[in-house]
Amino acid sequence: MNKEQKKTRIRQFATLFISLTLVAVVVVSLVAPFTSSNMSNTPSEAEEYVSLAQEAYTDGNYNEAISYLNQSISLDPNYAYAYYCRGVVYNASGETERAIADFQKCLTLNPDADTRQEVETYLQGLGVTP
Repeated sequence: MNKEQKKTRIRQFATLFISLTLVAVVVVSLVAPFTSSNMSNTPSEAEEYVSLAQEAYTDGNYNEAISYLNQSISLDPNYAYAYYCRGVVYNASGETERAIADFQKCLTLNPDADTRQEVETYLQGLGVTP
């Protein structure tokens, strides 16, 4: 293998490594809203529906996840985290306007600092000023 071929191989490897790293970051950012650390030790019924939504979302069943989140919100219309999670699912399913509406609703309900930061990041990524 000559010097030019080695350089080409190194560039290809670097490109592949960067691509895989970006994919990993995206996957983690999509799953992070649904981690158990965001839920209390004694979940309410609304929180239990968010947990069910997590499973559906992780399996790629966005409609089922939305249904569970709708049930969560109907049980507790002031549950900011449920709006955030539903916004994440809407965003992942390409329903940007609904995602934006849910993220904005979440902010009006005074979410915890971590959720607020994540919502603001999503909104900025969608070109909306929080």
